[in-house]
Amino acid sequence: MRIIAGQAGGRTLVAPKGMNTRPTADRIKEAVFSVLAEHIIDAEILDAFAGSGALGLEALSRGAASAVFIDKDRAAAAAVETNIAALGFTNAKLYVGNAQQMLKKLKAADKITGFDIVFLDPPYNRGLLNGMLETIRAQCLLKQNGIVVVETTAKDSEMQLSADWWIMRRRVYGDTEIIYCGLIRDQGEEDDYGQ
Repeated sequence: MRIIAGQAGGRTLVAPKGMNTRPTADRIKEAVFSVLAEHIIDAEILDAFAGSGALGLEALSRGAASAVFIDKDRAAAAAVETNIAALGFTNAKLYVGNAQQMLKKLKAADKITGFDIVFLDPPYNRGLLNGMLETIRAQCLLKQNGIVVVETTAKDSEMQLSADWWIMRRRVYGDTEIIYCGLIRDQGEEDDYGQ
């Protein structure tokens, strides 16, 4: 597992020990960042269910302004911490805990205002995805024209979007589905994603 491009391109990442995480394959990561290319520079990133932190760290390498990483798994958090330190990113913050609860606490404490890009790759089939999307909407954590990138299983996606969301695009890579979505703003107009 490695950083693909940008200032840390080619650097190897530490993966969490054990079977609790599911690293995003490099070919999928390349495809995701190809779609996000024009949105990355100076973006504020959330990498929830971070695992190794590969997606948020890739964004930082490519010019994102900052990244917040959240994972409740101690091994994953240790891997993220190691990777942040090894790459020398000072614009990254790691929080250990339940992603949904942590976001509510951070919002209430004014530690975060909102994000341009949110990566959501929760464990499959545990009912976490819809709750996270609702928290992001209810806590106003997605900035104008913000994008949520969901990684889920193509076999049985549990994602159920409310009427507040719209899907920008979907792509399937083997057993993995990547869904890009955003919030519908006032007067029923969709954000401009430059499609």
